[in-house]
Amino acid sequence: MTIRIQWKSGGWATSYDVYRATTNDSTASTLIASAIAGNSYEDASVADGTTYYYWVKARNSLGTSAFSSGTGGITAGRLLRPPPELTATLTAINEIVLTWAASAGATKYDIYRGATESFGAASVIASNVAALTATDTSADTDTRYFYWVVAKDEAGHSSDPSHATAGYSNVAGPDAPTSVDATVGEAGFIEVTWAAVAIALYYDVYRDGVLLADNITGTSYVDEAMQYHTEYEYRIRAKNYTGYSALSSGATGSANYPVPVAPSGLAATDGIHEVKVRVTWGAVDYANTYKIYRDGAEIDEISGNSYDDIVASGASHTYQVKAVGESGTSGFSNSDTGYAAALSAPTGISATDNTDMDKVTVTWSAVAAADSYNVYRDGTLIASGLTASTYDDTTATVNVGYAYNVKAVVTGVETSAYGTSDNGMRLLISAPTGVAATDTDLDQIDVSWSAATGAASYEVWRDGTQLATGLTGLSYTDSSVTVNVTYSYQIKAVHSASNVSNLSTADNGVRPQLAAPANVQATTTQVGQVTVSWDAQSAATAGFEVYRNAAFLASVSAGVTSYVDSSGSDCVTSTYTVIAKRTGNNSAASSGANGRPVPTGEFCAGGGLSTSGGESGYDQSFTVCGGATLDWYLNASTIKDQLILDIDGGTIVATGCVSGEHGSSYGPLSSGTHTLRVRVLAHCDAGQGGTTGWSIAITCS
Repeated sequence: MTIRIQWKSGGWATSYDVYRATTNDSTASTLIASAIAGNSYEDASVADGTTYYYWVKARNSLGTSAFSSGTGGITAGRLLRPPPELTATLTAINEIVLTWAASAGATKYDIYRGATESFGAASVIASNVAALTATDTSADTDTRYFYWVVAKDEAGHSSDPSHATAGYSNVAGPDAPTSVDATVGEAGFIEVTWAAVAIALYYDVYRDGVLLADNITGTSYVDEAMQYHTEYEYRIRAKNYTGYSALSSGATGSANYPVPVAPSGLAATDGIHEVKVRVTWGAVDYANTYKIYRDGAEIDEISGNSYDDIVASGASHTYQVKAVGESGTSGFSNSDTGYAAALSAPTGISATDNTDMDKVTVTWSAVAAADSYNVYRDGTLIASGLTASTYDDTTATVNVGYAYNVKAVVTGVETSAYGTSDNGMRLLISAPTGVAATDTDLDQIDVSWSAATGAASYEVWRDGTQLATGLTGLSYTDSSVTVNVTYSYQIKAVHSASNVSNLSTADNGVRPQLAAPANVQATTTQVGQVTVSWDAQSAATAGFEVYRNAAFLASVSAGVTSYVDSSGSDCVTSTYTVIAKRTGNNSAASSGANGRPVPTGEFCAGGGLSTSGGESGYDQSFTVCGGATLDWYLNASTIKDQLILDIDGGTIVATGCVSGEHGSSYGPLSSGTHTLRVRVLAHCDAGQGGTTGWSIAITCS
């Protein structure tokens, strides 16, 4: 069993309180429901057969309204509800048509009419009406009536009367109102005004085509149920006992929000929070934001009604707030002083030391009230706004020690002291070991080394100058070296652009010079030619060069081991040398070998003159170069012989009559053609017999 109470929403109201009494006296009423957000309430605590009276108060942040008008007596336990939506329409002279909506469970209705709005003074003009309409044809002209309908069922139950509806029996109705205007009043609401209409008793106000207020007796209305920043169209309809006028012309109006009042209840904390003062205040209607003032200076503007001011600890500050709305800014709130407790410095600061080639990692213990941290290196800020309690310093120079420290930060403000610093160092990559440079390769110097832990690449340095970079292997071939020059090689390991090792231990290397050809000889094998020869040399891949008297003579291909010189002068001795060749690496000149060409007919051209005979003579012309010698030999055995040698008609040897073996040399002979005569006088002592042998040889020196 319930009784439902309804009311119209009031402007500025945020909630409603419902009061009830068993007599029609609001001062004797009792609060039965509070902070109702809507505009209706179901009273389920009623007793059957008891009559109740109800009143409503509106509430907002500024206070509570007076009592509303009462509901009149409502008796609990009735099964039928009053018929809703009762209307009274003048359809003809002295004819008013009543219509209403059905009441659940009702089978018939009684119609009541009275001259005032008091149901107690009304009388029944029609009973047991089964339809939802009735026509009053007994109305007097120019008379205003009030009508009610009571629902009934077959069990004899009756509802409370419906709401009162006025009806008019006049023949002529009023004209539509004019001069309608909608403006913003002093309280920030829209005030609608219009010109009075003759014979009009009341006015109804329509907003955007919907009835907003009725039975207004004056010529103005304040719309307190409007929404700010919303444009509305207002129209007015005049009415009297006869009926209604047409709607007036429309007037549009809108209103801004009121200027908010100054906030109240401001409070600032005293040492409750580390590094901040928390300021709070009561929310203000129509405030969009609030301006925060510290010691008279504006420091921020926010949308809420709580603010954390990050400040240094210990100092006391005075706070005030202003409310900011669309229509303006309030005055100052009340003031209050507050101060912040000190924020603890970070503890457990630790920096890695020679453990990482890429960075120094700094860690620390979190500070409960901190929202970020700043990291310092040797007193200089290197990172800020860190939300984690660790930081990797990748900008540290390798092999350099740094002192690291940390400060705690709240809302971008350093509020703690330094923690206890710790030293850290970024590990320098080690230099490679096992550097070796070759000394045996004719084309290059090969450099090798052992891998360095953490190396991404390597650099090769020669005689203190960088030679190659970006090497990912463990060896390097230096083809830019000069033969027979000793070079010093060192290696650097590269972990990154900012982490390069020191130079390694050096090793010397040399590119040896190609060996000079061996066993060089110069021989006269044919008239007018000297043949130069030497031992084979596989390393001479580019061939050989032949020099005569230190002047270039000819080049020969690889694998060739001789050269015939046909351009020399007869009987002129030259010194021949040979150079072995290899790309970029030629040998020194070989040891020299002397040789000379001989002219045509020279015995030496065929290896020299060699002739022999018995007891006879011998004549021969020959050509020699200067320096040739003549060797002679006589074997007279047991007999005596005589050998006579003539050169160019002159006797050079005359042995006399001799026996046995005899021989000697004569020379040197001058260059040119000579005539040789050999005469052997056998048995020069007569009477002796036997065989005589002799030989002549001419040797070219």
